[in-house]
Parts: sequence; structure tokens; C-alpha cells
Amino acid sequence: MNGKVHRQSPDTPGWRPGQLEIRYNPDVENTDKPKCPQLHFNELKSEAPYDDLKARGFPLDVFTDEDVLWIPLSYVNSTISDEGVEVVAAQANFMPGT
Repeated sequence: MNGKVHRQSPDTPGWRPGQLEIRYNPDVENTDKPKCPQLHFNELKSEAPYDDLKARGFPLDVFTDEDVLWIPLSYVNSTISDEGVEVVAAQANFMPGT
């Protein structure tokens, strides 16, 4: 899961403009860093109790985008940079009372 999407190098056999590739750095496995930095746990906070939100069908305007996403939308929508873009970026959102 720690692969990143990069633009394919022009010197790659069979290269075509706009071609993408996934690069994986095996050195990450040999570090003390978390094995899956792309997965985040988040406890959502709300004035409304969970049962009330559930009864209302979990309205979209209760939480901001920043509350439910750990990476900014500008990052998701940006072009692929030299550092690459995460293949997987997920967040598990929980609420007290669930």
C-alpha cells in the first residue's frame, strides 16, 4: 500500500506521453515508520448524538471536508508531482456511541 503514482520516465521502454506507473520503495519496509501511513483513524466530534445523526440519515452538512478527509482535496485534485501521489489514502471515521 505504500506505492505512489508517478509519471513514467521517457527513457522507459514503450513510453508514451501521459503514461503513469506505480513505484514502490522496498526500503520503507526496513524502517521504524508505520507500515501503512496512508490509513488514518479519526474520531469525529459532533454536537448531535450519534443516534440523532443516524435518524436524520447522516446529513452531509454536519461535518466539513477537513473533518472526514485527512488529505486536502487540493492534493487529491492536483497534478502528479515529482514526489508522486499516494495509490491509497484512506481514513476510518468513528463517532462515540457507535
